[in-house]
Amino acid sequence: EPATMLLFGVGLCGLAFVGRKKLIRHG
Repeated sequence: EPATMLLFGVGLCGLAFVGRKKLIRHG
């Protein structure tokens, strides 16, 4: 389902954003 793929993409982007934020805060 396209909707599910879109939601997955948004979640992945959010996860990457949070991970990057944590990485910056850590380093």
